[in-house]
Amino acid sequence: MSRGGTTWKHCTIVEQGTHTSLLASDGAYARLYSVQFAAAAVEVG
Repeated sequence: MSRGGTTWKHCTIVEQGTHTSLLASDGAYARLYSVQFAAAAVEVG
């Protein structure tokens, strides 16, 4: 079962959907996810 997510900006919902659909939309959620895991990759690498 896929869990949904909600992306907030300044107390306003800007995106809503599953993890996969939010990444595919290349919006705010995808940018936040990318930044978070890019930083983690630098720490590991």
